[in-house]
Amino acid sequence: MTTAPPPTASRRVELVAFLALSRIEPGSAAEEAETTALPEGCAGRPFTLPCGRPALSVEAADPAPAAMMGNVGGRLPAGADLRRAVAHKALVRQKRLEALAPLGTVVPAAPGTLPPDDLSTFARANAPALAAAVERLCGRAQFQVVVAWDARRAARRFAAAPELSGLPRRPPRGARAAAVAALARRLGDEIASRLAATATDAIRLPDTEGGLANLVLLVDHAERVALEATLEEVDALWKEGLRIRLVGPSPALSFARAQLETVGTDDLADAARRLGADPGLPVAPAAVAGLRRRALTATGGPDALLPAEIDRAATLLAACARLGRAPAAPGEAVLLSLARDGLPMAAGRAATAGPIAEVA
Repeated sequence: MTTAPPPTASRRVELVAFLALSRIEPGSAAEEAETTALPEGCAGRPFTLPCGRPALSVEAADPAPAAMMGNVGGRLPAGADLRRAVAHKALVRQKRLEALAPLGTVVPAAPGTLPPDDLSTFARANAPALAAAVERLCGRAQFQVVVAWDARRAARRFAAAPELSGLPRRPPRGARAAAVAALARRLGDEIASRLAATATDAIRLPDTEGGLANLVLLVDHAERVALEATLEEVDALWKEGLRIRLVGPSPALSFARAQLETVGTDDLADAARRLGADPGLPVAPAAVAGLRRRALTATGGPDALLPAEIDRAATLLAACARLGRAPAAPGEAVLLSLARDGLPMAAGRAATAGPIAEVA
């Protein structure tokens, strides 16, 4: 089994992703062969997911320090040099994640995340979060779709649209531009809704100048045909004036980035006290939910906890319970959380069930 390279003074080891392996059994001859397919510069430490599926903590030396060192006195670069160094690091990371995708389910780590030392303990403490992450991403990939148009020619092409058809032959100053902008919003919303319908999750991003829709999609492998068909339908709306850019498939960085937090004994013990548990004694996993409910329904007062504080305390106490440790026992706990780039798109219906051309 390949092991992760040790950190050095200039190049620390970062977590690239957790990889739930596919097509192999734990301890099989294929397991060793599978790890040799890791991207260049990466190494994997094995562990087992709560469901029994084999997994790797994929780790690599941070490419940034060497790339970011200046030529004079080892100083960090600034301006354009710094931007190039940051772009280099992001590109290396993206290529590594994309190379992992054929090997199984990739749960990408947030940049700069340090890997946990004890993977077995980490997996037990974070069993529900790990299981949810793998289930959410298994068989799915991220796509970004950007749809833009030639706004200067849009008024002529869509002259029959409701926003434009009612304008007088000589509209007041700014009226035509306002009508085109209104059409862009409506058409963009329709395009985004239809694209989102092909995905299990979608995030709408801000549009650039001339943009109609900019979104990232989490798409099941089986739904890629539907995504492609929808893109063809959008393209047919105005082949000469629309620009469509599709990026993917790629790991789901926008939907589930692993973030690790190291929590000390004092915070773990305080979490137990906040929920009315003895920090010196282990708590049964089944008891944590009851302690949380009791705290949420407790009468208010000057020392009453906010719901977010109660949830935080319950998360910490549940991790201790899964490890069978007293919260006040010596030692830290490493907790997993998942981050995303934005809120899910609100569920909505397309303006018409027919071709998108009927909307315009």
